[in-house]
Amino acid sequence: MTKTAYARHRRPTDEEIAELTQGMSPEDREETRIELIISPLFDLWLRFERSFARRAIDQLDISDEDAETAAKKMEAGNTTSGAAFAHLLRQIANERLVRQLFYKVEAVWAAAGTEEPLSVEAIHERYEKLPKGEA
Repeated sequence: MTKTAYARHRRPTDEEIAELTQGMSPEDREETRIELIISPLFDLWLRFERSFARRAIDQLDISDEDAETAAKKMEAGNTTSGAAFAHLLRQIANERLVRQLFYKVEAVWAAAGTEEPLSVEAIHERYEKLPKGEA
C-alpha cells in the first residue's frame, strides 16, 4: 500500500514545535504552532483550487462569463458555502490568465535565450515586441 503525498506529511511533534518556537513570545509560539499544523491543509486547498479551475477549463469548457454569473448567484444567497463556491468559480478566470501569462513568458524566455525574472508588465511589453513567428 502506498501513501499519498498528504499522508506522508506528518504533524510536527510537540518537541519539534518547542524547538522551533524557542525564544518566542507565548502568542508567537501559539501562532507558529497553529501555522505548522494547518500548513498541509492550506497546501491542499491551493491544489484543489487549481484542479477545480483546470477541470472547469479543460474538461467542462466553462467560460469566464458563465463562472462569474454563477459566482454572483452563489454570493446572493449570503451563505458561507455559497461564498466559498463563488471564490472557486472565480479561480477559473484566474487560471486562464495564469496560462496566458505562462505562455507569454515562455515565448519571451525562448526568444531571449535566458530565463530571467520579469515583472508582469515586462512580460507583456517584451511579448508585444516579439516577431509574430516567435510568439
